[in-house]
Amino acid sequence: METLTADLLVKDSPSAVALLDVNLKFISCSDIWLKDFDLKKKNAQSKHFSTVFKETPKSLDKALRDCLDGKHQVNKGQKFSLPSGRIQWLKWKINPWKDAEGTIMGLFISLEDITEQEREKELLIKAEEVSRVGGWEVDMIKNEVYWSAATKRIHEVP
Repeated sequence: METLTADLLVKDSPSAVALLDVNLKFISCSDIWLKDFDLKKKNAQSKHFSTVFKETPKSLDKALRDCLDGKHQVNKGQKFSLPSGRIQWLKWKINPWKDAEGTIMGLFISLEDITEQEREKELLIKAEEVSRVGGWEVDMIKNEVYWSAATKRIHEVP
């Protein structure tokens, strides 16, 4: 009964999450996971993580293994050059899940491909630099001013 409940919670999660066993094989994943990573449930079910994601970045693979040792893993966004030459940005949060006795039974992974957002940011920064246009904003509540890097360069201040 507990497995069925956990599977339903994972499946219907509003974000890309997966549940792996201690051998890094998929137990369950959310519908969002399947959609975001262009998978079909049968392509992931009971398969090893690196079989499903053939171009797993080394730091993500290390994070998975470290988490099996009980270390929670959080990455707020990292750029990867995959072996195929493709660029991908990923962010993740990985936690071990344990049984009632505290034995690690597997991993709970929240993984997000943020490539499009990061590509957009990079393009905006490049456009800002080329056009020598900067940005700024004022927080009236805190009485603080924020200048973009381009604005600081224009005004020749650190």
